Amino acid sequence: PTPTPVPRASGTAQMLPGDALEVDGNPASSDDILYLEINGNHILRPQDTATWGIYGSTAPAPDDCRNAPHSAADIPVDSLASGTYLCYQSSDGYWGYARLTTINTASWQIMLDFLTWAEQ
Repeated sequence: PTPTPVPRASGTAQMLPGDALEVDGNPASSDDILYLEINGNHILRPQDTATWGIYGSTAPAPDDCRNAPHSAADIPVDSLASGTYLCYQSSDGYWGYARLTTINTASWQIMLDFLTWAEQ
């Protein structure tokens, strides 16, 4: 059997443009993603040395996120569907994923469920 990955941090984040999120579970660590509105476009911008990428509509395993494309490039929230999974490597070097669960296009508040694994 495949061992169950041990989580380092997990949670739900409600974000408005201008909000940042730290996904390592270490409050002293730098933020990993920033949600911005620029010229009417809504983006998630990786911070510090974190890298992020769009994964798809199914929950990834740690190896899926390690092998998925990710970068420091902006991710356009406007083009994502609710339920989209994003893979990341945090600024502290931990792998994980975030699921975009809600996009409120009236306020542009988004909700992300995230899980960061303990292994690097």
